[in-house]
Amino acid sequence: MLNNESDHFSILRVEMSLFSVKFTELRIVGWTIAGYAVLLIAVTVLFDRSGGFLTYSLGLYGEADFWVGFITEAHGFLLDLVIIAFVLSWVTKSLERKHAITRFQEEIDDFRPWRTPESAFRIAGCVKRLANERVREIDLYECFLKQADLRGLDLTGAKLWGADLGDAVLKNCVLTDAKMKGCYLVAARCSGARFERAFMKNSRCMFGEFSGCSFRTATLVRVSFSGANLRGADLSGADVTGASFQDADLAGVDFRDVAGLLVEQLLKAKSVRGAQLPPNIAQQFAADHPERVKVHVHSDGRRFTTLK
Repeated sequence: MLNNESDHFSILRVEMSLFSVKFTELRIVGWTIAGYAVLLIAVTVLFDRSGGFLTYSLGLYGEADFWVGFITEAHGFLLDLVIIAFVLSWVTKSLERKHAITRFQEEIDDFRPWRTPESAFRIAGCVKRLANERVREIDLYECFLKQADLRGLDLTGAKLWGADLGDAVLKNCVLTDAKMKGCYLVAARCSGARFERAFMKNSRCMFGEFSGCSFRTATLVRVSFSGANLRGADLSGADVTGASFQDADLAGVDFRDVAGLLVEQLLKAKSVRGAQLPPNIAQQFAADHPERVKVHVHSDGRRFTTLK
């Protein structure tokens, strides 16, 4: 773990120096191959088959056929150099990427026990770099990411058990298949985010902004959405057993095919206008509160029920 700011920037300077050295070495190799290629092309163009390059005899060096074979072999050698350079460059970049990913993951581990704004900033920076490298299942177990700006990142399969994302910005994030049991998302701004198949059991999402989010087939058992804005969210196929929607805005929410939904949960919401209900809940609502039910008919004859 870093002791102070100067240590961190010293490490960064060393890494930048190493990168500069590697880049210089690769550039030297590239210029060498380019010079060799230019020389070989010039020799090939200037070669005179009738007399080679020499007007007097020096054994085989005076034979045109010798130079023809020599130039042919030189072209083959150039092709070998280009292929080897390409392979080495690819291997080097792959190793550097692997090293960078390991370094970012280790830095997350270093800051995991911290509960400070600085640690949240550092961890968020590592998460962004890992996401840019298309790393999946990033381990953020119990990380402190309060007020972190992670908007637009692809965090598919992220391990966020017990993570603190209070007041964080997760707009348009992809959290498909994320493991978020016990996650703290109070006042988080997540509009447009995708939580498909996410496991969010016992998470706290009070007063959060979840408008337009997709929770399709997510596990939302005992999740608290008290005071949250879920306007237009898609909860179809989700398990909402024991979830709290106290004072939540559920206008336009798609509840079709949900599991564990009770009428009592909906009655506690601030608004359920336009919410689409599964048949069993729609029937119960129609029996107990007919004035709040509206039946729609598709052009193909299918019927679905929303709330007024």
